[in-house]
Amino acid sequence: MTHASSSPGALDTSHRSGAFGADTLCIHAGQELFAIVFFVAESYFLAMLLVSFALLVAMTGFEILVSFLQAFIFTILTAVYIGGAMHPEH
Repeated sequence: MTHASSSPGALDTSHRSGAFGADTLCIHAGQELFAIVFFVAESYFLAMLLVSFALLVAMTGFEILVSFLQAFIFTILTAVYIGGAMHPEH
C-alpha cells in the first residue's frame, strides 16, 4: 500500500508507532517466552539430574549392602554346617 505523495514501490509504515513496531514487540515477546520456557526446562533438567544421581547412589549402596549380607549369611550357614559335620552330637 503506497501513499500518493510517496515514490512508487515504497511501503506504508504510518501504522507503526516509533522505532519499534508491533511486529518487533511480538518477536521480543516470543524470545522472552522462549527464554522463560528454556530456563524452567533447564531447572527441571538439573533437578531431575540430581534426583536420578541420588537414586543411583542409593541403589548402588543398597546392592552393596545386600551382597555383604548374603556373603555373611552364606558364611554363617557354611560354618554351622561344617561344625555340625565335624563334631557329631552325643
